[in-house]
Amino acid sequence: MTNHAIDILRTTIEYHHTVVYLVLFLLVVIEGELVIIFAGVASHLGILDTPMVLFTIFTAAGMKSFMFYKIGTLLQRFHRQKMIRYVQHKVRSFFPHFKQKPMMPIIMSKLIYGVNHATLIYAGFAKIKPRIFIQAEIVANLLWVPAFFGIGYFFSANVSEITRNFQKFSLYLAIFVIGFFALEYIIRSIVEFKNTENDGTE
Repeated sequence: MTNHAIDILRTTIEYHHTVVYLVLFLLVVIEGELVIIFAGVASHLGILDTPMVLFTIFTAAGMKSFMFYKIGTLLQRFHRQKMIRYVQHKVRSFFPHFKQKPMMPIIMSKLIYGVNHATLIYAGFAKIKPRIFIQAEIVANLLWVPAFFGIGYFFSANVSEITRNFQKFSLYLAIFVIGFFALEYIIRSIVEFKNTENDGTE
C-alpha cells in the first residue's frame, strides 16, 4: 500500500489530534459499528493510536448507553407517540419477552446492526432496573467494541498483504463493508420475520 497517503493522514491527525478523537467519540455515539470498523483499519495502518482509539470508543459506548436509556425514560409519558410505537415494535419483533428477561436481549442487540438504539431506548421506557441495564451494557460493550474493532483491524492486516495499492485497498474495504452490512441486514430480517411469525401463531 502507498505510504504517501497514509503519511498525509497521519500528519493531518497529529495537527488536529483533539478534534479527530472528539469526532470519533461523537460518531460512535451516533452510529457505532461502521465507525469502529474504520477505526480498526486506521489503527492497523498506524493512522490512529490504538490505545487512544479504544479508550475513546469505550468511553463513547458508555455515554451512548446512558444517553439512549435516559431518552427512553423521558419518553415514558409519550408512549402513544409514533416513535415509541416504532421502538416497541422493533424491539418486540426481536425480543418478545424483553421485559421479563432483559439481560440477554440488551447484550444481543449490541451485535445486531440497527437494533441497539431502539433496545436502549426501550430499556429506559420499560423501566428496566438500572443495575440490570448497567451490567448488561458492560458485558455488551466488552463484546461489541473488540468484535467490530477486530474486524477492521484484521481485515486491514490481511488485505495489506495482498495489495500495496491504496486505491485497490480502498475498493476492497468498500466491498467488504457493503457485503458485511448486507449480510447483517439479511440475518436481521430473517430473525425479525421468524419472531413475528412465531408471535402470530401463539
